[in-house]
Amino acid sequence: MVTIIKGISAEGKSIPPTVIIKGSWFMEDWENENQSDSELLLLSDTGYSNERLGIRWLEHFISFSGAGPQAPYKMLLFDGHSSHTTEDFTIKYWENHVVPFEFPSHMTHLMQPCDVGLFQPEKHYHNKAIQSALRGGATSYNVVSFLDDLADIRDKALAPPNIISAFVRSGIYPPNPAYVLKQMERYNNRRKLKVNKTTKSRDEPSLP
Repeated sequence: MVTIIKGISAEGKSIPPTVIIKGSWFMEDWENENQSDSELLLLSDTGYSNERLGIRWLEHFISFSGAGPQAPYKMLLFDGHSSHTTEDFTIKYWENHVVPFEFPSHMTHLMQPCDVGLFQPEKHYHNKAIQSALRGGATSYNVVSFLDDLADIRDKALAPPNIISAFVRSGIYPPNPAYVLKQMERYNNRRKLKVNKTTKSRDEPSLP
């Protein structure tokens, strides 16, 4: 079980990823020559983030984004995960001139750039990496394999044009709320159509 936390900007830039791995001990073979030594590897019992790891990620973000008490203010957009709303997390981002903005509930599929334009390319290149490993004779694809391929997957999926496009398609930058509202209308229309088909199917008489 692995969780990846990314940080991207409307300029098309990204900070090194944070990788949360399920486990209690770091394994020596997790390190490889493809890594830049800027990735943040963390452990948790579940493989998911938590309050303690959320603070570690925020420190990572502050370091690589150039934030700080004397730096210009930056806006941080994030989802409503509990690790983003703790008192320690809140104090640290204000101390470092980071202005928080939480996405509205149930709207990340339309408004969060990673959801809108980056997760799909990452999935695509991840699948290609798995297929390449299997064609090369590998009998399994594990954490070691993933970490070995991570840099290549990230470089392709998080290419600057992809990141910029994700911010455009989410209506965040340039600011374009009409784009998101149009996507919401399409989404609601699809849901209504699905509900109508289900209702019609239930109302049809069954054969004796």
